[in-house]
Amino acid sequence: MKILMVASEAAPFIKTGGLGDVVGSLPKELTKLGVDVRVVIPKYQAIPLEYREKMKYIGHKYIPLGWRNQYLGIQTLKYDGVTFYFIDNEYYFNGDYIYGDYDMEKFAFLSKATLEMLPMIDFYPDVIHCHDWQTAVIPVLWEAIYRNIKGYEKIKTTFTIHNLKFQGVHNKEFVNSLLGIP
Repeated sequence: MKILMVASEAAPFIKTGGLGDVVGSLPKELTKLGVDVRVVIPKYQAIPLEYREKMKYIGHKYIPLGWRNQYLGIQTLKYDGVTFYFIDNEYYFNGDYIYGDYDMEKFAFLSKATLEMLPMIDFYPDVIHCHDWQTAVIPVLWEAIYRNIKGYEKIKTTFTIHNLKFQGVHNKEFVNSLLGIP
């Protein structure tokens, strides 16, 4: 089985609480069971330099988001037997804090970038495991845009809520226009 976990944070790279702990530890345990688990998180400027210096560049492209094209860079680092991918975009992930500014837009970018990067990393998972509201549009995007594209058609998605207090509620029309969903 191949699983791609997507989250806004993962220990030891960056975390604010339980979400980061789970996404940092669960893949390692699943890997021990023989599952090919990989993790996607943003490449925040706040990730300690000791990790950023070890990341390897995979490639980049520009993807449409709303009314403009945004840079999508991909870097990788193997840690504790797990391959981590870091979505690089300084416009969204350059601040000192991971939450706060333009959250809906930046996490919509993370979601779209995750789906767009699959051919670049040559990894089409059986399951994309989305963690918390920051990745909740991945299943919507998959259904609306990607499900009939070669390589994507067999992917399943699952969604885990880690903290019901934070729901990421936003205007549907804004989200749809941002993601290019009619």
